[in-house]
Amino acid sequence: MSAQSCNLKSLRSFTLSL
Repeated sequence: MSAQSCNLKSLRSFTLSL
């Protein structure tokens, strides 16, 4: 669960970076 949440946050951060 924790890993998935971290991955989701990372993905969102990446999108914002774009």
